[in-house]
Amino acid sequence: SGRFIAARPPFLALTLLATVAVVVGILYVADIQDVRVAYAFFGLVPRRLVGVLGSSFVTAVTLLSVWGVVDWADPWLDFCVCVVAFFPMAIGAALGDILPGS
Repeated sequence: SGRFIAARPPFLALTLLATVAVVVGILYVADIQDVRVAYAFFGLVPRRLVGVLGSSFVTAVTLLSVWGVVDWADPWLDFCVCVVAFFPMAIGAALGDILPGS
């Protein structure tokens, strides 16, 4: 959980990289739905990717704070807890984004 990766910063980085890789895989590589990069920030970073990852992370931080799971007394630990919750939330957001008709 968050406490585990807080004590191991390389695992935190690996978790963040895995989150981005899985979301990119769902959105662009798996060909579940034809999704093209139409708009990109700086011509490089797809807006859809930023939206899925950004909304998931903001939701994780907001809900975990509101629910009292994190109180931000120890910001590093609480950030790591949010990153752990962010992983499945980002996968759900990516799958929801590519649903037919969306």
